[in-house]
Amino acid sequence: MKLNSKIHALKHYIRYAWNSKTKFKIHSPFVFKFITEVLECSNKGYDNKAKDLIAYYRSSHEKINFALNAGAGSQEIQKELYRPIQLVDKLGIPAKYGKILYALASNPEIHQVLELGTSIGTSTSYMSAAGNKPIVSIDANPDVIASTKRAFDSFYPNHRVEFVQAYFDDVLDEKINGGLRNTLIFIDGDHNKDAVLRYFNRCLQHTEAPCIIVFDDIYWSEEMTEAWWSICAHPAVHLSIDLYRIGIVFFREEALTKEHFTLWY
Repeated sequence: MKLNSKIHALKHYIRYAWNSKTKFKIHSPFVFKFITEVLECSNKGYDNKAKDLIAYYRSSHEKINFALNAGAGSQEIQKELYRPIQLVDKLGIPAKYGKILYALASNPEIHQVLELGTSIGTSTSYMSAAGNKPIVSIDANPDVIASTKRAFDSFYPNHRVEFVQAYFDDVLDEKINGGLRNTLIFIDGDHNKDAVLRYFNRCLQHTEAPCIIVFDDIYWSEEMTEAWWSICAHPAVHLSIDLYRIGIVFFREEALTKEHFTLWY
């Protein structure tokens, strides 16, 4: 990570640690339930698919050309060709946040998942473990899509993931035109303020409650933080939660007042 990005992330982590609240200071029943049933979720097996994916990559010697990535990618990638296992720690979502994706996808109100940014499939594996609900995972890098699909086909042949190789802007409208009610959306690609806001606003046109949108790496850069704050301030957003690494927006039928929570995790 570049020095200025490290300073930005550290500054905001200090602010996050100072301002974040635990369940004992939360008066919203919905958010209290979110803490106890999602953040404190102790479901065993949430990481089974992720472990299978990592085991597959560990045994595989294929390499992915990350020079084919689109948008603002990881600041830690310094060369073009990598074995996927080399990038699990750099690009894969950590297990503590994978657990959140699993818990959100397990919500009975969620019937389908849309993922913008397949990366190497770790986040996909956490969400697909939640009842094998249909997932559309989009990435512009053909090597990423091909490698991740081979991995899933190998260790999880009955998966319901549709891997789509395309630029987000080229296929997003097609994938969301049917409406986003009962949908979990995970946005983890093209870490650029204008791009993130564009994807959010396009999804917003089709969003119906209940719906959940998760944004990864909200303090990855100044631009990503500005995008997150703009999303929280949007008049259509009534409930947003900041967990430092990820930000979550809930669209709920009963949400009448605008609320934002920074929760310790």
